[in-house]
Amino acid sequence: MRFVGYVKSGGRDPQDRMMGVVIGDKVAPLAAIDAFYDDLAGWKQRASGLKKGKIPLADLPLAPPVPRDAKIVCAAINYVKHGAEANLPTPAFPNLFARWASELVVDGAHIPVPAAEPDGLDWEVELAAIVGATAIDVDEKSAAASIFGYTVANDVSGGAGKECGQELSHRFLHRNGGRHFRCESEA
Repeated sequence: MRFVGYVKSGGRDPQDRMMGVVIGDKVAPLAAIDAFYDDLAGWKQRASGLKKGKIPLADLPLAPPVPRDAKIVCAAINYVKHGAEANLPTPAFPNLFARWASELVVDGAHIPVPAAEPDGLDWEVELAAIVGATAIDVDEKSAAASIFGYTVANDVSGGAGKECGQELSHRFLHRNGGRHFRCESEA
């Protein structure tokens, strides 16, 4: 199944964000995004029984497909080649940092370039895993089972402050084929 976050007709993001399931080139509306994640298993079950979408996907204003209180955890220098490109050693332990849900924007959204970034912004394509269940101190198999789905993301950052150990950064969800994400069971 493929799910998409969108702003309902006449709504204002983030107050009126909805989750829908993509069926062909249409979307079957499901629930407000926060309510969707409050009963993720139930909504996934309901979505699996739907056969027809109602709203053309191309007509929807997109919204990040995560709840407003989502916790975004990122891993810096998460593969050897990335470290080599930046002349940085691969960390022995994951170098994790946080982002806020308010930093998420969808493909095509304007991202302002701060005046302190004379060379513009840098971006990296990332695989984003959307975790749909609490997982604390679990083994690898249980951690994988807690993943709801995957999407493609870009991590947009400024380079001017990197010499000082600072990084101006803004995360945004990027097109994943048809601007949606794929449920883990089908990824």
